[in-house]
Amino acid sequence: MSAMGRFVALMALGALALNCGESETGGENGNSTSGGTTNGGASATGGTNPSGGSISTDDAVAEGCGLLCSHADDCPDDSEADCLVRCGILGSNEDCADEYTSYANCLATAEFDCNSDGLVSVTGCDGTGATAMACILGIEPNPDLVEPCEDYCTEVVAADCENTEGQTSCVSGCTLFGSTDFPCAEEWDQVLDCADGATFDCDANGNAVPLGCELDIVAFGLCVLANG
Repeated sequence: MSAMGRFVALMALGALALNCGESETGGENGNSTSGGTTNGGASATGGTNPSGGSISTDDAVAEGCGLLCSHADDCPDDSEADCLVRCGILGSNEDCADEYTSYANCLATAEFDCNSDGLVSVTGCDGTGATAMACILGIEPNPDLVEPCEDYCTEVVAADCENTEGQTSCVSGCTLFGSTDFPCAEEWDQVLDCADGATFDCDANGNAVPLGCELDIVAFGLCVLANG
């Protein structure tokens, strides 16, 4: 999704646990696994594992966090132990069992790398990651933004930048950022208004951005930092 979408995923949502932000390099295939447990999980079931069949959320937490955090020691400012603590915060919330299981299933085919903060990051699960984090924060997507977010994300995808995620993932994050429960919803609305009819291009980091909306994007970013 857009540069600002990734910024929020990292700064506002990822701060609690997963740091699912922009990666600096291509990353490696996330098919390897390692062990590891987390600080508890819900007992509900949901989702499907890559090999077929349903898996419990306890298993999803162990498998998802274990897979993610097996790459943490490769990052300069992270460790497997610290990563498991962050990841376990999300997995231990029983009310978000289904959302976490979807995210954990996505990790099975994701790529992993180190983000600009030196922490392990994920590429390819922005939508499920944002949805899971929004559940933790009690944020509901804004249904009134579905159409403008679809228009926005169509332009994002059409820009075909290096770090562009799929349409579904982009719309998911976009509608969450415009939620009335999100402290920077007004600033995000300004970004969407500016982006309507704007030309999208790739920035130096490979993210799709609406040209001419720099001031709105900065205002949104400052709001996120102030409310982090």
